[in-house]
Amino acid sequence: MPLSAPARFAAVLTAAAATFGTTFMTANAVGAACVTTTPLTLLNFNDFHGRLARANPNTVQFVGTVEEQRALAGEANTLVLSAGDSVGASLFASFAQNDEPTLDLLNAMDVAASAVGNHELDQGFSDLTGRIAPGVEFPYLAANLYLKGTTTPAVPAYTVVTKNGLRVGIVGAVTSGLSGLVSPAGIATLDVGDPVQAVNNTIADLKDGNEANGEADVIVVEYHEGAGVGSTPTAGIPASTLAEQLTASPLFADLVTNTDPRAQVIFNGHTHQVYAWDGAVPGGTRPVLQAGSYASNVGKVSLVLDSTTGATCSYTQAVLPMSSTPVADLVSSYPRVAAAKLIVDKAVDDSAVIGNRVIGTAAAPITRAKTTGNERGLESTLSNMIAQMFKDTLGKTDPNFIGAQNPGGTRADIAAGPITYGQAAAILPFANTLMTTELTGTQLKKVLEQQWQTKTDGTPLGGSRPVLMLGLSS
Repeated sequence: MPLSAPARFAAVLTAAAATFGTTFMTANAVGAACVTTTPLTLLNFNDFHGRLARANPNTVQFVGTVEEQRALAGEANTLVLSAGDSVGASLFASFAQNDEPTLDLLNAMDVAASAVGNHELDQGFSDLTGRIAPGVEFPYLAANLYLKGTTTPAVPAYTVVTKNGLRVGIVGAVTSGLSGLVSPAGIATLDVGDPVQAVNNTIADLKDGNEANGEADVIVVEYHEGAGVGSTPTAGIPASTLAEQLTASPLFADLVTNTDPRAQVIFNGHTHQVYAWDGAVPGGTRPVLQAGSYASNVGKVSLVLDSTTGATCSYTQAVLPMSSTPVADLVSSYPRVAAAKLIVDKAVDDSAVIGNRVIGTAAAPITRAKTTGNERGLESTLSNMIAQMFKDTLGKTDPNFIGAQNPGGTRADIAAGPITYGQAAAILPFANTLMTTELTGTQLKKVLEQQWQTKTDGTPLGGSRPVLMLGLSS
């Protein structure tokens, strides 16, 4: 194609990564009076993405894992939290019903609070505030979301929950890259601020002695942002360390090193990684944890707190894989698990009515890149086909039209044989709007170069994503 000519360019912009779970444990004294203490256990998950299924994952097993840990720590000592993206990019059972069953599941789990993830804004800010947030029994938090042109919070920045006489402040923030992950029209009334600055401003309010702007003894931060590589190898990508990730990503380094040291726990999401690291603070460390994605793990931080001040005396942290307890035993032992099973079973059965309808046939498999490394960093037959579909649909009469597909948005393969509506919908599960725009040849060249996410001098951009090779039309 001649790069000097303007090109019309269609693209769907969404991305995520996947990983596998393991367990890490640490314990560090952080310095407090600690004459009398009280326990607090935080059970955290992130990037659930409407994973309503009876197998791979077994959603009921996931809820059962949470309940076993809640029972172990004691109901009165435990909070269940989320770092965002509970809905959006969902399995068909949830996607086909606009994620309403997932909202029901979150309520059944008694989640106490969640950060806003980018996928909570897939259908725009009005959908978050008009349907998603009213549909759950906990607050969605984002300290760095403002009404456009102001510093007025668009959603709550924090919530405070009392446990064992201590006020636990939970502060949320969404990724600063939000504008590149959702439709601009959907967030046209918002400004996205610096997450660390917004979180620190909120913590300052929670610690200033003024009851009018909230006060908290214990501070927990939920960032919908995280490290690009975790501490366990996944899909051929070697394990990383905290030091390596602080160097690799200035964005992640900012979260870890510049968040107010009065934040006692930092939970992450968005990058779908597994890690439980000790981030340095004056006088000690604090846990920095992410629990993978897709209902595959549960993050657990157990704090021993000064019962008067709420300061951390010691902690342990772990990323826990799914419980091995049989589902039937979990259902019979825990009422929340029994409620979860009813929700999942109904969602799967109801979605099957439309999902099992055959809409086409594939003579041969059409797949994403298959590799032991980063499959999104290699050319994909299926992503190319999707890009060609964009061209065929929107650019039939335009010889300069180019279709492009972000490989992170291609979420399932096509097997040989009949194709059902449910299988087709799983390939592109996002509620995106297909758009076209005009680019010069120079701009198109820049887009193609940005697949490698490096600056022109070859140094990393500092983002939290690996190479993403676009699917391109003919």
